[in-house]
Amino acid sequence: MSAQSKSGYWPRIDTCDSPRFRGALWALMLLGEMAAIPDSPIKKECERFLNLHQTGSGAFSYDSRLKVSTQHDEPCLTGNMARTLIVLGYDEDPRVKKAVDWMPEAQFEDGGWNCDYPEFEGVPVKHSSFTSTIEPLWAYSEIPRQKWTRSIKRSVERAAEFLLMHRLYKADHHNWIPMNPRFTTLHFPMYYYYDTLHGLRVLSKLGYADDERMRDAVHLILSKRNPDGRWVLESDWFNELGESTRWLSNKPGEKTHEPTDPWGNSIARWSRFDLEPVGAPSKWVTLNCYRALSLTGDLDPSKG
Repeated sequence: MSAQSKSGYWPRIDTCDSPRFRGALWALMLLGEMAAIPDSPIKKECERFLNLHQTGSGAFSYDSRLKVSTQHDEPCLTGNMARTLIVLGYDEDPRVKKAVDWMPEAQFEDGGWNCDYPEFEGVPVKHSSFTSTIEPLWAYSEIPRQKWTRSIKRSVERAAEFLLMHRLYKADHHNWIPMNPRFTTLHFPMYYYYDTLHGLRVLSKLGYADDERMRDAVHLILSKRNPDGRWVLESDWFNELGESTRWLSNKPGEKTHEPTDPWGNSIARWSRFDLEPVGAPSKWVTLNCYRALSLTGDLDPSKG
């Protein structure tokens, strides 16, 4: 919270995404993961996000209205921030409900979502991505089942099927090998990325704990448990995703400088938030493993 500007927001004001790991998007997602109490400064930032980043369709856009005249609907951002806003107390807000109502409209024929649509590097995008699909599902998982509309129920079923047909982390057309090495690594916080534990946690909460296609993921997570019953934080996104995530230049021949937003406010006070050291037993990862595996029936929290 101390990283907010004197005006009470996380710079920059023209986008929620940049600087990566420091902008409003990242701070709000992390606060949601930590189940922060939505006090006045947090609610003020939630209101600013809704006022500046919601498009006419109900979806959310990374670019602020202060930056562009035409905003782009983003399913990753919409799912992630709908989930974040719900857990921060906006579950009955009509603006959040409008975002949730938009999500089924953006689903692909295969049941998932892809934020690279309509094309990636000049190639048309026709297949959903795990990362884009888990975000709307995460939002749905925070909505009580009795409040699901028919549209939400159908959307959940289609998206869950997309992940389940891949056993949560495998390529169905390549002899069921892991789709991506990062998918089998344990992370926290998740932000808007994907790993197998994240998929297992969300789908279990959505009611798919007993689906046989979850078992490969269950066995993978159980295999990573230490003899003392804890799990290790195996990686973090800041280091894993490479130099593109480092907003202070550290390339040979370039001087490191303190970045500022267009209004001259420093954005270097908080580069990222290291909750726990990588490579050590993690309370957060262990908690999420228990959340998922208690629902699948593979761990009994009362027995430790």
